[in-house]
Amino acid sequence: MRITGQLIDALTGTHLWANRFDGSLEDIFELQDQVAVSVAGVIEPTLLAAEMRRSAACRRPTSAPTTSTSRARSPYPITRERTLDALGLLEQAIAVDRHYGPALSWAAICHMHLVRDGWTEEPETSRRKASDLARQALQVGENDPGILVNAGFVLAYFGEDIVR
Repeated sequence: MRITGQLIDALTGTHLWANRFDGSLEDIFELQDQVAVSVAGVIEPTLLAAEMRRSAACRRPTSAPTTSTSRARSPYPITRERTLDALGLLEQAIAVDRHYGPALSWAAICHMHLVRDGWTEEPETSRRKASDLARQALQVGENDPGILVNAGFVLAYFGEDIVR
């Protein structure tokens, strides 16, 4: 049995890849795996590069204190004190730019930790803040992967619909 494959960019008509695979009918699944691995090896770097370009284009400049946000994102090991310190830094960043998606999404994560680990006297207030911050982050995040992950994680943790 012989399989011949070719990948063409549908938008530009550019030839991306071609290969031929030979095998017996008894080894059809092995042949299928060879084709899949070969095609994925060509597609994956192209998709990764395109995703990196798209992600970089989505990031908007901000006047938020990115140093505070960076420091806040390293609360490991996660303790109540570190979480509260991180939340304070993130709230400072949000005060400077209330549309700064990374700070919003990480603040949502901090509030989720407060609820999850029993570190708040008002779990319903922290749950509501976490969900609100996650939704705000999704609104301003412009498909930033880090924001999408954090916000989606928080909303999923609380069993909320992940709808923009």
